Amino acid sequence: MSNKILAKIEVSPSQLQTSSLSMEFQRVCLTEVTANVITDISTQTQELVVKVEGSTTQEQGYEHSSKLLNKIVEELKRHYGRLDGYKDENLVLFIPKPNNPLPHHPRGYLVRPDILALSKSTEKKLTKTPGWHYLRSVGEWKPGKNFSDTDIAQQREYVASAIQARPDNPSMLGVIMCPGGYMLSYGSPCGYVVTEHLAFSNIAPLVSYVHSLHVPPAAIDLADPKRTITLHTGDDPDSAPRWQITDDAYGLEDHLFDLIFIGSPFSRMTTVFAGPRTDLVVQDSYPQDSRQREAELLRELGEDPLGWVKVVEPANPTIKFKALEKMNLGSGFAHRQRHRLVLSSTGSAFEKCETISEAVGAIYDLLEGNRRAIVKRRVLHRDISPGNILIKPKPDSLPKPEDDVCFIRGVYDREPIRASLAILSDLDNGVKLTERHLSLKDIQEIDKSLSSDTLELKALTGTPMYIARGPSLGRYKPPRRAYRFELLPQLQPPDAAQRYEQAYPNDPFRKKQGKIGEYNEDLGNECRERQPHTIQLVQRPWHDAESMLLVFLIFLLRSKPKDSKPEDPASLKKLQEFYGAVRNTRIGTEVDNRDSMIRGRWDMLLHACLDHLADPISEMCVALDFDYEFLVPATGINHEVVLHEILQRHLFQIYYKLKDPEEKTFSDVQLDTSSFRPLSSRA
Repeated sequence: MSNKILAKIEVSPSQLQTSSLSMEFQRVCLTEVTANVITDISTQTQELVVKVEGSTTQEQGYEHSSKLLNKIVEELKRHYGRLDGYKDENLVLFIPKPNNPLPHHPRGYLVRPDILALSKSTEKKLTKTPGWHYLRSVGEWKPGKNFSDTDIAQQREYVASAIQARPDNPSMLGVIMCPGGYMLSYGSPCGYVVTEHLAFSNIAPLVSYVHSLHVPPAAIDLADPKRTITLHTGDDPDSAPRWQITDDAYGLEDHLFDLIFIGSPFSRMTTVFAGPRTDLVVQDSYPQDSRQREAELLRELGEDPLGWVKVVEPANPTIKFKALEKMNLGSGFAHRQRHRLVLSSTGSAFEKCETISEAVGAIYDLLEGNRRAIVKRRVLHRDISPGNILIKPKPDSLPKPEDDVCFIRGVYDREPIRASLAILSDLDNGVKLTERHLSLKDIQEIDKSLSSDTLELKALTGTPMYIARGPSLGRYKPPRRAYRFELLPQLQPPDAAQRYEQAYPNDPFRKKQGKIGEYNEDLGNECRERQPHTIQLVQRPWHDAESMLLVFLIFLLRSKPKDSKPEDPASLKKLQEFYGAVRNTRIGTEVDNRDSMIRGRWDMLLHACLDHLADPISEMCVALDFDYEFLVPATGINHEVVLHEILQRHLFQIYYKLKDPEEKTFSDVQLDTSSFRPLSSRA
């Protein structure tokens, strides 16, 4: 379910091994229960503790641990019943492992945690398994006397899934129990932490954990009372959730939204809502940077940013989210602050492309919009991935004659004022480029004055699987032999070249033919000598272009035609292994498994009904054989966007052939937008 999560797990840094950190966990994450109440509850729960410690089967463990936790709730209510958290409508109920997977996870996860905590009043209304959005806490039961790293990782996975489903307050305590004791955990966008193994003889933290679900400490309550997100399920509590947002900063009052995207847990965790009755999009995130970087960069793109989402300015910019408390819980935690961006652009996910030509055109248009942002506005995205792409955007992103921008339908139809097929969003990792393209030596000199523009370019970032290979490795790898850079692609037939060149009358680079430049031997030698300016890779505009091609390649790898027959299981098994290796390539590893995809046999990788694309895809992939840092550009070549130009020519060539009625063997293909080829073990 969460290979991406599991791949990043490092148990030791996030586990509280020392008493001082454990005490900090209890101080910050738990609401204290007085000593006399602890003594009383310890006595009242003694029999159930013995049963938990004596559990010999999974079923006994589920039952006895849930009963123990519910008994603690009962006893706490007896002592603290005057508090709002212990009113009947707020009382927490612990449920043992359900028969069916929990529904309505925003990422579609279908798993069954061993212990669920939700309000008792909610449980009474439900006729089916509770949805993830109802959870107040989540727990695991393990049969051994001690917890393995795998057990701890499993609990981390469930807490991660739970906070993703609770945009109203993505902050959750968890518990993992076994006959030999228990561990408590806490997760939020700021990070994840788990206590040391605690014995049931020390029941105070367990009681405080249950108490904290009813009376949460301020530090773990991320909800802002002045800018609220509340659950809305309508007349059917078993239905998929919607969310009502009230925010005076933007003049929103109980506006209804669907949660359409949720980012990785324990990090920035970008959360995107789209209104079913409005064109507004609300995007919340938890960056470490106190600046509202994305809003600032989107404003840099102008009032009508071609190929990008459009920002709605707040009606009252003085209204801010409450400050989140800083938690000293070890290396697994970072201090973050919630930010909100409201956009007036909506659209569909990239995976909903209905035809090959739409996917080809979408990537072309994304390159065009990204190219303009780099050349005209000096903005670099740095995190291109499918989650940051919208197709069929509303409202239309339409160029004006003076913009020197033309999207693919305008190029093909010879009508420059045609809307983009796709737009980019999410500039959380974006950066403002220097006014001109700098060499590595120039950047090294500027870094001495601590220029944020260049230092940020060395803070490499991106989404695993889609991050360009250079930034993924984080350093330069000069080739063993000097690069022989490819010639610029020449569009065929002449009509295709004419359409392309006429679409960009003011850009001579679009008409350029021949060599793009020579290999920079001096830089290659400087890298081998590990001179200071070559030690750390700098993120460049061509890395954005590479990421866009990776998005396209992985989309093609997964795509299947509409109404196509099931593929041969034997051949699929090999592809599953191949795709698994590509998907699990980690940032920073010396061997990047995506190389095998880029240089692979596309006639064997694609679905059989798409094999006519194999040759042009292979030809386009040759452009990724080079690190363009080592290019000395020829006259008239824009070094920064040379890869954009190469890829756009290849893509237009494919688009032209797909649209050509005379082409009999190179036809467009309707795609299945409801499912992909079963290449993932989770498919």
